Amino acid sequence: MSVKKKEDVRITKTKAAVRKAFLELAAQNKISDISITDISDAAGINRTTFYLHYKTIDDIYQDLISEHTSACRDIIECHVDEIMEFDFCGCATEFVDYLDREFGRNSELNCVGFVGSFQREICNIMCYTIMGLYKESGKYAVVSERVLSGIVYSIISIITDWMSSDRSVPISDLCKEFRNIILNGIKK
Repeated sequence: MSVKKKEDVRITKTKAAVRKAFLELAAQNKISDISITDISDAAGINRTTFYLHYKTIDDIYQDLISEHTSACRDIIECHVDEIMEFDFCGCATEFVDYLDREFGRNSELNCVGFVGSFQREICNIMCYTIMGLYKESGKYAVVSERVLSGIVYSIISIITDWMSSDRSVPISDLCKEFRNIILNGIKK
């Protein structure tokens, strides 16, 4: 059994400063226009320090994706009970709360490239989690992975669209419909 070594506080603070600088710059510029020098200057570090922690700007981006997908994976796993039933409504509600906190309209994370990549990662996590639950339960063997994947991606798109709208329909009502679609498929 391997024991995970705790990261030095200085490293944690430096990486946080670099990620924060990246997000602030990404909120105002295209990611392709941001340089390592820009990030280093905004973070208050030199380029050598930057390279101790990241090789490229894409590494920062991937670090952010990893951090947030891990948090969402935890949310999903918290909504699976002992008998492998998935509390979709509870999960979706907590997921929306998380997205509001982290990606709300005033959030630095609300830059198009990041949100798109993050959304794809979250869709993948939810697809694999839900498909795994279906397979383990043996209840829903008739649902193909391609169909289930399409349904989950559609649901995430609807939630994303709902979050940017007036939200006139309560999330709980949307969740009930989503759960029904996942469990019973789409019927005429």
